[in-house]
Parts: sequence; structure tokens; C-alpha cells
Amino acid sequence: MVTSLLLAGCSTISSIQSAQVSASSTAAVAANIPVCEATTAGAVEEKLGQQVELFFYEHNNEFSWGSYGCYVSSFIGQKGEVDGFQVKYQQKKALDEVDVPALYDAHTYAEAAALERATRFTLDGVTGEGVTIPLETGNWAAVWRYPDTTILTVLIKRKSDVEKIANGGSIAKSITELFAPHVPQVAAGPTQELTFYPQNEDTARVLGIHDGGATPLKPWPSPSP
Repeated sequence: MVTSLLLAGCSTISSIQSAQVSASSTAAVAANIPVCEATTAGAVEEKLGQQVELFFYEHNNEFSWGSYGCYVSSFIGQKGEVDGFQVKYQQKKALDEVDVPALYDAHTYAEAAALERATRFTLDGVTGEGVTIPLETGNWAAVWRYPDTTILTVLIKRKSDVEKIANGGSIAKSITELFAPHVPQVAAGPTQELTFYPQNEDTARVLGIHDGGATPLKPWPSPSP
């Protein structure tokens, strides 16, 4: 079994980002490749304006709530302000908890929505409500609350040479728009142990995985030209 990298916290994410410079990947993830069972690499690229270098994810329904974690890294060396983003969801009924790195002054959705710097938004075709929030770290967050009070969070991480993402709120909302319609159903489905793409030695080395990772529940399609 692969040790969880996503649901344990953000420190592992930081170490992964530091290690990315040693990866020797030369091609972006093909547009038709499904990302974290919620969207496609092409859709992510359209929202970010940057190609996807790698992603990894897991979800678990073995407890009384479903959990889901996905991390997507943009391609190293290309123009753009975003280093990557993380999506997390935990189906804790009526617990309205918000857990976002560096969001120190809000621990529930109500507190997040009440922040002066928060901007409210809605999504076409998705019931619920959300807010985008700039963080002290120069990153951005989006918090989405479903009608059953479960919470999906998105963390948009800036590149190290970028002081602050200029349109971070818009990006955070756009990524929420891709994931919010699908994540609860994915989290409630069969458990997926940590898996990653591209499935090669470079990606495994960046993630610190030595056993090849878990097999995806649905086989990867052949990359489109």
C-alpha cells in the first residue's frame, strides 16, 4: 500500500515541489488524459493557461465519510504564475470544517465567507456556494460548500519567483468549477490508493514512490497526438 501523500498535509507537497527540478520529463500530459477522475489535462490547461507536468491523487470510502485528494503540477519552465494546485474534500456531514494551509483566520465556511477579503461566487449547474480568498503566502484558496455542508477546498500555489498570483481568485474559481461537480461522487465510490501520471521512473522519483504506485481503477487511455 502506498503511503498517503495528499491527505496527510501540505508539508509533503512542499517537498515534492522542491524535488521537481530534478525530474527530466520533457513532454506535458496529453490533453485527453483524465485528471484525478474529475476532469482532463486539456481542461486544466485551458483554465490555467499552462500545461500539466504531472498529477497524483487518491480517494477513500472505507470510513464513515469519503475523502479525496488531488495534486496537479504545471509544467516546469513554461510561462505562468501557478506552480500547481491541490483539491481536497472530506465528506464530514454537518461539520462545515475548512482546512486550508495559511488560512489562519477561518476554520469554518461561515468564518471564511465573513472575511473582508473573501469574494463570494456560485457555479452554473452546481448547487452550493463558494468564496475565493487571497492568502498571506501569496497563494489563493477557494472554499466550496455543498448543500449537505460538506466542503471542497482548492489551493492555488504560486511559483517561487512570483510574489503574488495576479488573477488568483479567477483561477481558484475556475479550478473549483472543474472539480466541484464530480468529486463527491468519486469520493463515495471505490477506494483508489495513491496513483500518479505519467507513470514513469521520473514521476515516481519526484513523489518518493518506490513500489510503482497503485493501479488506477480505470486504465489510462492512450495519449492523443
